[in-house]
Amino acid sequence: MEEQRNPVLDVLGWSGTIKIEVFDRPGGTRIQLVEEPMHSFVRNFYNLQVATLMGFWIPFGTPGDNDLSIERTDGNVVSHATKFPTMARSQNVNDGFLAAAGDDGKGILIGDSAVAFDFNQWFLENQVPDGTGAGQMSHIESNASNLTWSAGTRKWTSEMIRFFNNNSGGGITVRETVLVTEMGFWLPGGSDGQENVMMARDVIGSPPAVGDGGQLKVTYNLVSPAFPS
Repeated sequence: MEEQRNPVLDVLGWSGTIKIEVFDRPGGTRIQLVEEPMHSFVRNFYNLQVATLMGFWIPFGTPGDNDLSIERTDGNVVSHATKFPTMARSQNVNDGFLAAAGDDGKGILIGDSAVAFDFNQWFLENQVPDGTGAGQMSHIESNASNLTWSAGTRKWTSEMIRFFNNNSGGGITVRETVLVTEMGFWLPGGSDGQENVMMARDVIGSPPAVGDGGQLKVTYNLVSPAFPS
C-alpha cells in the first residue's frame, strides 16, 4: 500500500513512527513486527494548533475551511463553544492519550478498515471494540507515556504504548490505528467539559494479523520539531 502522508508533519516539523508487534500469547514470543512512519494528522490537530497558539476560542460551527470547530469521536462538533481547549495536565490514566483497561473510547485505538486517510476524518472507519466476542479485542490499560529529550537532535519524543488481547475465537487483522485524546474545554470563571477528540489516523501498509489467543502491542513515537540551539 502506498504511504499516505499528511504535509503537517513536514510543515510544522513533527514526525513519528508506529511500531506494531504481534505475540503468540500475552507475554509470549513475538511473531510479527511492523514499523512505519506516522502518516496522518487530521483537521482537529490543525485547529487545535491555531486555537491554542493564537489564543482563539473554539467555535460551535461546521468543521472545514474557515472554521476552527473541533469534531468529537462520535462525529458531533464539540458543544463547548467560546471556550479554550486544554490538553491533559498529568500522566494519570484517563488523562490525555492514556486510557484505563476496557476503555475503547480514547488512547491508542485500533480498527480493521483499510479506507484511505482523509483530512476530515474524526474516528476509526471500523473499530475493533473492547471485548471477547467476535471481532473484538480486550483493551489493556495504557502504559504511562515516556517523554525524553535528545541533546543530539534537540527534539522531544513521547512514547505511547498499549496492548490488546485477542480472545475472540478467531483471527483479527488490524488495518488502522488512531490517537484519541481526552481534551478539556474551559472558560475562566465558567463551566468546563471533557471530550474525546481524534488527532491522527494511520492506515497500516502491512497490516498485522492477530490470531486467537494472541496479543497486539502498538507503540506510537511522536517526535517534536527541533528546538533552536
